Amino acid sequence: MNTRDQVYESIGVCYAAARRPDPRIHQVIVDPLGGARTVINVGAGGGNYEPTDRILTAVKPSRKMITQDHRGWHCY
Repeated sequence: MNTRDQVYESIGVCYAAARRPDPRIHQVIVDPLGGARTVINVGAGGGNYEPTDRILTAVKPSRKMITQDHRGWHCY
């Protein structure tokens, strides 16, 4: 793993404890989805802003972030 990858992987170590959702950001993300029933979220992070009423697939470039709690999503 090169240095850039190591830095990216280190971001996920305490992500869930440090990152808290902001309802304003959640709404900005959810509103444009309209009636879409399925969502592919590239770089989904810790999942603080994902809609709970849709089928979601999270695409994550970080192995550490894949291990975070994602409410049973399909993470790749």
